Amino acid sequence: MAQEPKTYADVLDHIRALIEQDHGYQTLIVDSLDVLESLITDQVCLAGGYSSISSPAYGKGYAERTRIWSTFWTALDCLRDRRGMMIILIAHSQVVKVEDPILPAFDAHELHLYKTEKAKATEWPDMVGFCMVKTYTVQDGERNLATTADERVLLTKSNPAYTAKNRYSMPEEIPLSWQEFEKHLGLKPNGDE
Repeated sequence: MAQEPKTYADVLDHIRALIEQDHGYQTLIVDSLDVLESLITDQVCLAGGYSSISSPAYGKGYAERTRIWSTFWTALDCLRDRRGMMIILIAHSQVVKVEDPILPAFDAHELHLYKTEKAKATEWPDMVGFCMVKTYTVQDGERNLATTADERVLLTKSNPAYTAKNRYSMPEEIPLSWQEFEKHLGLKPNGDE
């Protein structure tokens, strides 16, 4: 395919080409949604002459960014439905404090996206996984030290500590490898878990 996209228009052009042109590709990987959000923010600010997305009154910049994001989700729907392509979306996470009305406040990993797109990026896919290196703590006197065996895993079910879901009855944790993930792709979606 062509060069790495530098603007949101480039991203849409790549997706349109995958929809309209003959090719042998079976999978589109978007790496990453948070970088894509920055490209969309740049486009909104450039088009509106804004110094930042929050410059326009009444949240106009954010509303325009959400409108532009919707063209991305529509294009992905089209790519999936017309071409039958698998779509993998990657996003970074951030640790946020959750103020729960029932529980004491706690920290959780969430997608590093603005709230409206975070919701859409969680709702749209059949599967949202949380990738991590398994980490353990060991005590050294009065201190807890983090250590790892360099074991990467994919967590697939909802948990207050991170965002995840799957519609494939996947195990809660699988090794982070394509072979392991592929084993579960032949299953039919069965609703959110």
